[in-house]
Amino acid sequence: MKPQGMIAILTDSDGRVQATKADFDHQSYGGLKLREAQLNRARDGLGMEFIRRVASHAVFRNIDHFEANQIIDRLVVREGWKVTTEGVGYDE
Repeated sequence: MKPQGMIAILTDSDGRVQATKADFDHQSYGGLKLREAQLNRARDGLGMEFIRRVASHAVFRNIDHFEANQIIDRLVVREGWKVTTEGVGYDE
């Protein structure tokens, strides 16, 4: 069986990669298809990965997933950043 997963990539307005998060967990939840569950986890984890890279340890410890994803959403809307997702091992 080949690996299947999803990767979320955050790029800034110049196209530079600022953070990535992958999910290859083979567990789904809430009636979602595996690919959808992996996409949700990768996208959700992207915000925390970005904060971990750019903020102090104290700030990282005090931001939750919701807040981190709000920051990502603001960067996309206000600064022209982009979130791209790619499937790995899925037949398109």
